Amino acid sequence: MQNIPKVSIILPCYNVEKYLDRCMNSIVNQTLKELEIILVDDKSPDSTPTKCDEWANKDSRIKVIHKTQNEGLGYARNTGLEQATGEYVAFVDSDDFVSLNMYESLYNCAVIEQADVVYSNSIFYKDDKHQSVRYDVHEDIHIIGRNEVDEFLLDMVGPVPSYPHNVKYMMSVWHAVYRKKILEDYSIRFVSERQLISEDLIFDIDYLCHCNKIIYLKEAHYYYCDNGASLSRKVDTTRYERIKKWLIAVEDRLQKLFPAEKYMLHYQRQQIHVFLYSLSQAINIKEMGMTFEEVMNDPFWEDLLQTYPFKQLPIKGYLLFYALKRDCLRWVVKAYLKK
Repeated sequence: MQNIPKVSIILPCYNVEKYLDRCMNSIVNQTLKELEIILVDDKSPDSTPTKCDEWANKDSRIKVIHKTQNEGLGYARNTGLEQATGEYVAFVDSDDFVSLNMYESLYNCAVIEQADVVYSNSIFYKDDKHQSVRYDVHEDIHIIGRNEVDEFLLDMVGPVPSYPHNVKYMMSVWHAVYRKKILEDYSIRFVSERQLISEDLIFDIDYLCHCNKIIYLKEAHYYYCDNGASLSRKVDTTRYERIKKWLIAVEDRLQKLFPAEKYMLHYQRQQIHVFLYSLSQAINIKEMGMTFEEVMNDPFWEDLLQTYPFKQLPIKGYLLFYALKRDCLRWVVKAYLKK
């Protein structure tokens, strides 16, 4: 009987001919050897498909799926999930890379602790001289039972008003391993980022609501790379509308899980984060399709601006929104968001 892989690693691949070798070297040389590595060629127009096949010829653990049409990151991950056979599943963006002991560390923790998901801290990487750890946690934390898991889920959506930052836990799937049985038992899959701007948080909400134990490790294993060609930096006139659709989809899921009084402040903190992002994009990327004034006056944000307890925010956040609510001070906000 063939041994079941300990971890299936799914890598969507599109236009990554410059970075795929760096990523794959970090994966095939993992200290955990019992891996299944699934490369999903999302009909890439460059030499990526050929590189995928070359890697498969070097290592029997590698499977390559060549899609017949390009469908984007979320659906490419879903294609990989349909083929995954490991106990746990991980996702890697193929223009990033990971530490050589990432999956040994996360998998062993998952097995020893019987955790449904294990996260690690991440490194923001530009080059060897310019990298920094993002510390979501400064010590290993254990989140056990539905009440604690629910609090973690809501903090991932958005922290409470007094928290000093708009983001407490990264809503990215690439710094974790997920128990495959939960994914299959509840048919959990990714939405398309082409419709809802960001697929990761919705995936985590759908997954975490079925979990009973989470471990978050202080070790930083995942290298998120600034390669100078991020999709988020390209002109996209549909971005603003997809942002709003994504927020609606997030709230729709939260409404099904929690009463409004439990989730609303967390959700609104995410709205604040996205609202400020949209304003900054409207200033710096005119091709987003909306001007600063149009975003500011969009009725979509009216309830947030009227009901959120801005006085509970840290002083900088409070002063920023105090300025936003007064037309004569919007030049101050513009100057702040241009930074």
